[in-house]
Amino acid sequence: PPRCGPTPGRLRFCRLQCYPSVNFCNANSFSPCDAMSGSIAPQFGEMMRTFRLGAGMSQELLSEASGVSVRTISDLERGQRSSAHLETIRLLASALALTTDERRRLIELAHPATGAAGSVPTSIGGNRWTASLPNPATPIVGRVHELERLTTLLGKRPRAIVTLTGPGGVGKTRLAIEAAHRMSPGFAAGAVFVDLAVVTDAARVPDAIASALGLTLQSGSAGDRLANVLSDRELLLLLDNFEQLVDASPFVAQLAAACPKLTILVTSRMRLRVSNEHELALPPLPLANIADSLDHLQTNEANLLFAERAKRVDPQFALSGQNAVAVTEICQRLDGLPLAIELAASRLRILPVPALLERLDRRLPLLSGGDRDRPTRQHSMRDTIAWSYELLDPTTKRFFRWMSVFAGGLSLESVEALGHALHLSPVDSLETVTTLVECGLARQIRPSSGSPRFLLFETIREFCLEQLTQTGELAAAHMVQATHFLEFAGREAPPPYEPVPVAWIGRLAAEHPNLLQAFDFLCVPETAQQSLQFAAAMGPYWHTRGPFSEWQPRLSRAFDLASPEPTILKTHVLFWMSLILGTTPDAPAALRAASRCIEMANQVGTTSDRAAAIQVMAWVQECHQQWGIARELREQAIDLWISVGNTYAHAICLVLNAGMAYALGELDRAQREGEQAEAMFQEMGNIDWGASAAWYQGLFAVAGGRLDLGATCYEKSLRSWLQSESASRWYRPLVGLADIAAAIGQFATAARLLGAADEMLLVSGRELIPFDRPGYARAESRCRDALGNAEFEAQASAGVRMTPDDWLAEARIILEAARLPAGEPYRQ
Repeated sequence: PPRCGPTPGRLRFCRLQCYPSVNFCNANSFSPCDAMSGSIAPQFGEMMRTFRLGAGMSQELLSEASGVSVRTISDLERGQRSSAHLETIRLLASALALTTDERRRLIELAHPATGAAGSVPTSIGGNRWTASLPNPATPIVGRVHELERLTTLLGKRPRAIVTLTGPGGVGKTRLAIEAAHRMSPGFAAGAVFVDLAVVTDAARVPDAIASALGLTLQSGSAGDRLANVLSDRELLLLLDNFEQLVDASPFVAQLAAACPKLTILVTSRMRLRVSNEHELALPPLPLANIADSLDHLQTNEANLLFAERAKRVDPQFALSGQNAVAVTEICQRLDGLPLAIELAASRLRILPVPALLERLDRRLPLLSGGDRDRPTRQHSMRDTIAWSYELLDPTTKRFFRWMSVFAGGLSLESVEALGHALHLSPVDSLETVTTLVECGLARQIRPSSGSPRFLLFETIREFCLEQLTQTGELAAAHMVQATHFLEFAGREAPPPYEPVPVAWIGRLAAEHPNLLQAFDFLCVPETAQQSLQFAAAMGPYWHTRGPFSEWQPRLSRAFDLASPEPTILKTHVLFWMSLILGTTPDAPAALRAASRCIEMANQVGTTSDRAAAIQVMAWVQECHQQWGIARELREQAIDLWISVGNTYAHAICLVLNAGMAYALGELDRAQREGEQAEAMFQEMGNIDWGASAAWYQGLFAVAGGRLDLGATCYEKSLRSWLQSESASRWYRPLVGLADIAAAIGQFATAARLLGAADEMLLVSGRELIPFDRPGYARAESRCRDALGNAEFEAQASAGVRMTPDDWLAEARIILEAARLPAGEPYRQ
């Protein structure tokens, strides 16, 4: 064969390319490369790093233990030095507690010319395996931390089994090969790559390993013979694509136990479940947020992978201000899965980035056309997912398919509900979803509060929905999901005249995507009654959380689908419809809904239903500034609430009537009724309406010139509302605090709070009501005059990115500033 010469940089090329058909090479055949007289072999630095990581030491700790400078250690590991003193190597070897053999190998790499003939570490018959490690065609992008963790695990002693797990397309093989290349110099017998993708029988795994080693095992058990051959060999064995051969896991464990110097690296979509196994789960690439800075978008790992692969089809491609946000959205839609990102980037041959993003509603048809030199399963995301899908048993396949109709994933309760529909016990359901998580087909997340949830990557979910269509199960699966969440929403859902449980709101918020999908599935003529039940149950949630733009059309559609006769359910739906319509400019529609609510409550409702209907009509009149009519209607409602002993609804009428008194210029009455209502809510422990009462008190205090008291009430209101899950009302104390901040000269703060309030109005789908508008207008006018339009807009934009903690911090600053002596009394 041709000689590759003594150039150090060509050593790997020599061993991997000169003999492409050889599974293992004789080290002595490469004496020109291995000798490298007068310079350190490139593997020296890699071996040094391997030994250091295996000892669990940083460069700083090794420096402290050996007396060798950090700079010298760093230069040696990076190959920046042409020589190393024997004393330096001795100090480092002692600090690392290397064995005699390890010290010898290190010295030979540093001073090859001084080594005795034949002293290069050898394996069987003087051979060192290196040729079977593939050379990837493209550089690895990102994965710095994962690579560090993996090489650290591989460098630990005693040697063990390291299993790299993760879903299909996440890049397990690529990372494992990169780690093997980096770690192989630290193994006397090198590293061997065994591709198990084409092996379908677990009993053939020993033969596949032997074949990769270039061994012919002619007698006795292949497994036993392999253990004998490798019993004293220091080798890194990479077993790729093990998931379809899990029955061979005991053999791998036995091989590791019989060969103390053997390190086995396995890539699999599920762990082996054997002793002495260290699992490293490989997640998708981290994703950027479209609101991040351009610099962050340009350095995000997922975006960088897209850009690197895009350059293969368009050499001029670069992440820029024109495309970075769209690329970020593409990577988000693809869940950060490297294979999906690479396949999407290949489409830039035809589709520009915006067009590619537009077509990702259906991902699978686009995510195809992978490189032909890749395994077939990596030619498309559909093939990659199907590879794992076909390994499942029929029961698990069916459960997996039906999981796809759960838009926001499954809680443990939903897992059991789905299992029940498929005739599985709760234990079997949990075991099935556990299998799917271990296979990388589902993922588990643990919210900061609450039980675990199980989700499918969106690409995998699309595959399963296709399977449901092909099996004819799609409608049945959707019905199971919809009826489950109809029951879920209806459980503890309050009528219009009872408190809304905070815990109930929180549970529904966690299932919001599922609830919307279930509602829309049932909101058809065939299930009109069920959709009306859903609307009545969801009304208090939507009114508390918003967004109003989401629930108003759904309530209207459910009401219109229902049969014409009056019912309690329709009365309740009309109540919630009237609440939202009252805040819109469409006064006639709001009045019609409230009038129908009163009419229906009088026909079929209880006293409480009639009182609630009158109360909501008062709200509609208030929103359109009919103060006198609104107060008169509430007085009627109060009498009815007192008659049925409903203190909660009575207190609501009181606090809203306090607002009427304020609007009519009766400030003393407003403060008195507001204080009475706040005391009633405090006694009941109702956080939501207690926050509302505190907000009204802030409004009254500001009207009386008491900015300090107003700031106190608004800050209290904000803290309480943040605890109550009433996200649709958070904007109100923000506007009030902005009004005070502008009045005391804190214009930048006021502008930021107005920006935050605008964002909350947008998210909740609400508009300012009459009591909010004057304070908002005052604050905006003062800020624009003081800051100028450009600075005002900049500060308001910064307010959009504020968090609730930021709001509270600003509120405390305003509260302290408002307590300072004021030179001039506040004037509205």
